[in-house]
Amino acid sequence: MKNYINMLKPDDSSTPDEIKSRYRELVKKNHPDIFPQERRREQNLILMEINEAYLSLLNNSYATAKEYGEIRAESGSLPVVHREPDYVYYRSAIDHLNRGNYIFNWSRYLPVNHRYHFDVRKSSLLKTATEAIECYRLAYSLFLKVCTGYPSSVWVTDSMDKLDLIEKLNERYSEIIERLTGS
Repeated sequence: MKNYINMLKPDDSSTPDEIKSRYRELVKKNHPDIFPQERRREQNLILMEINEAYLSLLNNSYATAKEYGEIRAESGSLPVVHREPDYVYYRSAIDHLNRGNYIFNWSRYLPVNHRYHFDVRKSSLLKTATEAIECYRLAYSLFLKVCTGYPSSVWVTDSMDKLDLIEKLNERYSEIIERLTGS
């Protein structure tokens, strides 16, 4: 798997316009719609990784973005113990999907005078979108593993539905990124 952070920002002297240009090139080159139907799910996963890398750079979290591979490897671990590996992947994917939904839908509410206010600052939206996309990307890869690695599993049908849902969420977050950054 490629490190898209380094592809978007190969050196520290890269300007935001250069990063945006590289981002657009990668999105055009890897967009799922230009690939045959059988490769679209894999390409959608790659597009999620590109979006995640771009959001990391937009949030000025380049120091943490450098550790992208290490963080991804750690968070992609499978904490569920079960005798059926398809269930382990499915359950871990559900956990990541739920975490992504929680991050974007509920973590932006701020308590002010014992009331909750929705935080709509650009920096807050970009930060939560970045965290949610990371969770969705992990969930997508795990659901995809259930579908491709265990085609006779009872979890395949629901995993396929969840893959479709995550694709729609990815489209929504891509639109949010475009609107907030003018990309």
